[in-house]
Amino acid sequence: MEFINKITLLLRIFLICLLVQSCSSPVRNISENYALNNNEGVILLSLTASGECGYVYFTELREINTKLTYSIGLQDFGKNRDWVKKNKECPSKKNNFYGKLVVIELPAGEYEIYQFEGLSKTVKIYARNELSVKFPVKANKINYLGNMHYHIEKQQLFYKAANQSGRDLILFQKKYHQFIGEDVIMNLLRTQEIEK
Repeated sequence: MEFINKITLLLRIFLICLLVQSCSSPVRNISENYALNNNEGVILLSLTASGECGYVYFTELREINTKLTYSIGLQDFGKNRDWVKKNKECPSKKNNFYGKLVVIELPAGEYEIYQFEGLSKTVKIYARNELSVKFPVKANKINYLGNMHYHIEKQQLFYKAANQSGRDLILFQKKYHQFIGEDVIMNLLRTQEIEK
């Protein structure tokens, strides 16, 4: 019976992922040999999460003028994480998080993180229209936005934007050797944190 429940859970998560992905364009990190250009910029953002366990997370962003949307899957189903929890406690405290460094190409323009979803087999945490974290993307530059940390507690979402450039830029340089300091500009997220 437990095996059937696990299969059912995986099918639900898969269907939810398909539904979310069909509404917006999924994004992947740039390749290791990527070269900057005059039409697009690259955003560098760390996404981290803590709190209740068993969720699949999606961060949705959109270009403000065209409303073109992009979806970033934080979970990666346990793969490709840059940070893992220090211990497996569940729920975890805010400083016991996991996450990944997001390095994606976007057309130059004004954007916002407008939605966050946490999906489990029985609960959907949905921050639609409660979130508006704006940022610019400048062409031919690596636009460092900072860290967006999500924490779910008692089925409520809390988020905080912070400058983690000391940690994030070191990891970025290890992954993408071709970029130099002048390629990176600081475009920190503009938000008021919602904290408990």
